Amino acid sequence: MKACPPRCTMRQVGGVFLNLLFCYEQKHTPLHEEANSIPSHCALATGAEGTFGNPKPSSIEKHVMRIILLATVFSVTIIGCSKTTDEELMGKAVEEHKSDNVEAALEAYQELIDEFPESPRVPEAMYARAILYHDKQRNSRNSVEQLKVLVAKFPDHATCSNALFLTGFIYNNELKVYDSAKVAYEEFLRRFPTSPLVGDARFELENLGKDPAEIIKEKIEKTAPQASKSGATAKKK
Repeated sequence: MKACPPRCTMRQVGGVFLNLLFCYEQKHTPLHEEANSIPSHCALATGAEGTFGNPKPSSIEKHVMRIILLATVFSVTIIGCSKTTDEELMGKAVEEHKSDNVEAALEAYQELIDEFPESPRVPEAMYARAILYHDKQRNSRNSVEQLKVLVAKFPDHATCSNALFLTGFIYNNELKVYDSAKVAYEEFLRRFPTSPLVGDARFELENLGKDPAEIIKEKIEKTAPQASKSGATAKKK
């Protein structure tokens, strides 16, 4: 996981600014005012190697320099110290998800995936995006594509078993791509034999491509002979 730069406080920013300003003014101290008083760190910061006899800048020049230094410090602060963390992005995405702000949630999850590809939160973000596509946008194709990426990149993650089963379910019942459904279900059974969804996966495999009415009819036909046999035995008694 990538390390995130710590946030800077206003006190830290102010300290940097004051230090730079101090170094600047020390550099421009006239010869008769502490000509040898420039600290070594100021010389490094300003690029000065020997400042004896530098003319004292005017008040306007000093004012302009203060503005430039302040703008520089705050630019660095905005760029380097305000980076959002993966946990913050995940929290934002979850809140948007809970509030049914689908587009905002999808964007926040994707931002986490793009900005922090090594974060342990990425598989959860991918799974959440797949669920949003499926349940909220009724976009089965986008959902299954996100699930396939999750299964390929994070085969050992806790969400992988559900992702693999849902892949088979979408291919079989919504996209009607039965070969892909078969592959997904068989992989699911091979990799997760103790999952509580094993029975459902086997049922789906046995009935790939069949209409629900056809499945019910077959069940009735299978149970009918047993019912007739039981009735005949009861009459003999």
